[in-house]
Amino acid sequence: MNNYTKLKIIISLLILILIFLILKSKDLLTPKEERFLKAAEDGYFKKIKSIIDKEVNIKNLIETKDKENNTALILASKFGYIEVVKILIENGANINAKNNDNSTALIEASSFSTKSLNFL
Repeated sequence: MNNYTKLKIIISLLILILIFLILKSKDLLTPKEERFLKAAEDGYFKKIKSIIDKEVNIKNLIETKDKENNTALILASKFGYIEVVKILIENGANINAKNNDNSTALIEASSFSTKSLNFL
């Protein structure tokens, strides 16, 4: 094997590693997205409202999903945070979004929280 062939193999491997890293980075959330999902999961209405009020591209943020594909609406519904559920829906949250378990906000609310269920 000559040096040129070795170089081609090394470059090909580096390209594959780069492609893998790029694809993997799409699974990562920005700090803002992480804070938003955590605030929804913990029911921090004021924090959610503050983030929404400051956000330029609100639709993308509201539809952010965690590693289980839970949206902020699914998380807030699951734990019965009705004020958070309401503001998310008012700002265009998709009530039909599904997580990895094929559950929607309504299914999560019916499984865990009657407060959210009554609203949804």
